[in-house]
Amino acid sequence: MADEPPSKLDLLLAAIRLFTNNFIDKVAEAKSAIVGKRDEAFPFNQCVFQAFIGGTGGPHGTSSDGAVPSTNLGRTEQVYLHLKLPYTLQDNVEFSIDVDGYNYGASKILDCSFVGRIKNGVYSGFAAETNTHTSGIYTSASGSIMLYIYFPSIYYTSFSINAWCNVLAKKVKKGELVGRVSLSNRMDF
Repeated sequence: MADEPPSKLDLLLAAIRLFTNNFIDKVAEAKSAIVGKRDEAFPFNQCVFQAFIGGTGGPHGTSSDGAVPSTNLGRTEQVYLHLKLPYTLQDNVEFSIDVDGYNYGASKILDCSFVGRIKNGVYSGFAAETNTHTSGIYTSASGSIMLYIYFPSIYYTSFSINAWCNVLAKKVKKGELVGRVSLSNRMDF
């Protein structure tokens, strides 16, 4: 009985198992390839930057958490937040940066959008202010594309940033934005 040939049903089940396992492997390989290509080409990155700024000096002290270092400016009023993008005038890119959060010191929602375009060394862009904070885009002395947001009081401010760029451009990835605070509307770092 041990040497009985497999029944037609056993052979059919074995063939189905083999086909199913191969099919599952092929689907997994295809899915992996598609997801990899999609992630390379997908132009939108969520939460590329997060920060909390408790204070920048004066009676509130200095504190921060996240991607903006703690800096003692001597006060928390009339402070600028500067964000250095990973783009220079040599890049060809269209971008949109959305900053969302809450500014407790001014009792305001933080909602700013920055849109810009760099092509063949020429920069054209504008900052779209959404009735919350004065903001702008400028080029640093070293040629980096910079954003700024003005805070009447930066006390207890937390925010996150989402980024979009055209498909063929270099995407903004987590850790590539650099943030600093200052008392000036221009900064080079």
